[in-house]
Amino acid sequence: VHRGLPAKIILIGEDGAGRTVLIKQLFSKYFENGFLPIKLNIDELKHLSFDPLKDVIEKCFKKQYNESSDTLWQADMSRAIILIDDFHLFHTAKKFKKALLRNLQKICGNILLCGNKLMQFEDYTSSESDSLFDGYEPYILLEYGPKLRWELVNKWNTLEEIELDGNELLRKNDYCLAVVNEIIGKNLVPSYPIYILTILQSIESFSSHSPEYSLHGY
Repeated sequence: VHRGLPAKIILIGEDGAGRTVLIKQLFSKYFENGFLPIKLNIDELKHLSFDPLKDVIEKCFKKQYNESSDTLWQADMSRAIILIDDFHLFHTAKKFKKALLRNLQKICGNILLCGNKLMQFEDYTSSESDSLFDGYEPYILLEYGPKLRWELVNKWNTLEEIELDGNELLRKNDYCLAVVNEIIGKNLVPSYPIYILTILQSIESFSSHSPEYSLHGY
């Protein structure tokens, strides 16, 4: 977002990593920055040829921008960004996927594809030599390690209206981090920010309902 348009990007993450949430956030951020994002669902991409594909994109544009009287093609297409979630669910031969991507790029030069880690092995499962995602820049959503978990817990605990002193903040950080690590360590949830924040919110909610106990009582 901060660099401007994405050009051609692949966003890869495990199921449950927050891919769909991130796509929605990127849609909002690009729109706020004056761009024209258009989100396509994978089940809408049944037509691979150029003209039917343009009709699908125009339909999605109308739907996402409140049935605007203007057509997409009246807009500045250099500002348009096509966002496609769950691209790994597009079950068809590689040559058809290439045709789809080729026609999409003719319509819009800025494309962001999102899917799971199977997309990384797309070229290895095909007999065709040229890459399906040639020219695309890959990004992978990684789980938080111990350092990033601590930073997230500390940031959460410093958002309170009542500022904690140094020792109290450290004690609360240690307690929250122990709960987070305990849950993640038992493989109950993956170590992605959305899950860590959910755990922290649950701790906060539990604490607020039992004010008679100290922090160590939990």
